[in-house]
Amino acid sequence: QGPNVMLGYLTDVTPDGRLLYEPCDLARTGDLGFMDDEGNLHLTGRRDDLLNVHGDKIHPLEIESIVLESSGVSDARARVEAAAEPELVLEVVPRDSDFDLSALRRLLRQRLPFHFVPRRIVPVEAIARTELGSKMVRT
Repeated sequence: QGPNVMLGYLTDVTPDGRLLYEPCDLARTGDLGFMDDEGNLHLTGRRDDLLNVHGDKIHPLEIESIVLESSGVSDARARVEAAAEPELVLEVVPRDSDFDLSALRRLLRQRLPFHFVPRRIVPVEAIARTELGSKMVRT
């Protein structure tokens, strides 16, 4: 964002060749992220990064944001694992060793349609990230 980024979005070209635009100094992208309390930008994925679960589509953040509300989880990644029968898998980074997996599963069942509740929840030490900080490309 800023005047050094752009003047606006092109809306039309007049018959005499003048460019008409909607003034704006904020470039819209498909990137998703958040700014932390210290002003650091964290890229979390792409808006078009949808998971296909038996023909129904859900954005991973719709699952991950529920999980991250849990005080016992510091990071999460939802993905579809390619297999003979594609399976929705959730990787979580527990904050401590007494992580309550059953409570997390109950929370997901309360907040998500049945077919979007991950079949497997896998505790991991860390979520793989790109050099920009976003989660690795989902497979």
